[in-house]
Amino acid sequence: MGKRRLSRRGFGTRAVAAALGAIAQPGSGAELDGPLVSSEAQKEQSDLTPAKMQEVEARFSETIRRYGDRLSDEQRSRIRRVLIQNQRMLSPIRDFPVHNGDTPATTLKLGVADSLRAETHARTATEE
Repeated sequence: MGKRRLSRRGFGTRAVAAALGAIAQPGSGAELDGPLVSSEAQKEQSDLTPAKMQEVEARFSETIRRYGDRLSDEQRSRIRRVLIQNQRMLSPIRDFPVHNGDTPATTLKLGVADSLRAETHARTATEE
């Protein structure tokens, strides 16, 4: 077989699977040489708790372990920024308490059926 192409969807799927695997088994990741966090990244991380930063680091380490030989330094820093941004966006969602018995926040309301019903009712009223 020739060289396998790596699509964005495939990369995303594999990166998420790898990150979830790293979270499940945090000690199995490969050790990396040198500091992983630059001074700019430390400024970005100031609003994340240590547990949330540990999750970002686990996801980043697994991505680097898996695709590190193909990534440039710029791509690595971009991956870190994206992971930090995603962690910030997911924090409020994960912190929201949800239990099995909770009803959905929104319900499906079809306006088309209601308007068709009203039109049908109006037509039958004028025909009579």
